[in-house]
Amino acid sequence: SDHLRALEEAGLIERELDQADRRQFKIWLTDAGRDAVRRTTPNHVRHLNALVAALDRDEIEQLKNLLERLHRALRSQAQENSCHS
Repeated sequence: SDHLRALEEAGLIERELDQADRRQFKIWLTDAGRDAVRRTTPNHVRHLNALVAALDRDEIEQLKNLLERLHRALRSQAQENSCHS
């Protein structure tokens, strides 16, 4: 909530209460937010690539598999939460 408020105050996102489920917010990037993503993404990608360069092929494959498992678990949890709403 504090992070969202800070991003909103910086003009990077907008949010509104979801009228269908008033416990949730709809959040989207503003034009300034999209510009910030475009500006910062290349440096972020370079940084991540430098970190991954320290790994060998087997470690990269293991990391990829773990991240895919984590992604599936997060998606499953999100779907479960939306079904209970």
